[in-house]
Parts: sequence; C-alpha cells; structure tokens
Amino acid sequence: MRIQMLGSYLDCLTMDETVSEVKKIIVARKPTQHVVINAGKINLMKKMKRFVIL
Repeated sequence: MRIQMLGSYLDCLTMDETVSEVKKIIVARKPTQHVVINAGKINLMKKMKRFVIL
C-alpha cells in the first residue's frame, strides 16, 4: 500500500513483501532506489524540508 507522508510517498510493506519486490527488481534489471525509513528520518523530514523527496 502506498501512502503520502510529509510530502513523500511511502510503500508500506512487510519484510516478505519487500523481499518479493526486490527479487522482481533484480530479475527485471531495473535501476531502483530502495530506502528504509525510521522514526528518526520521519522527524528530520518534518523539521527539514530538504529531506522530503517528491
């Protein structure tokens, strides 16, 4: 499920879903950026607009 938070889009996936998506990306040889977000990053996004990716 994709949600929008603080101006950025987040895909909310379980670990199994994440591994499955990464496998698909590897097979497709598709350049992709995979970023994990935690509470510290959310706080930075809220305080500093330069951390928000649109």
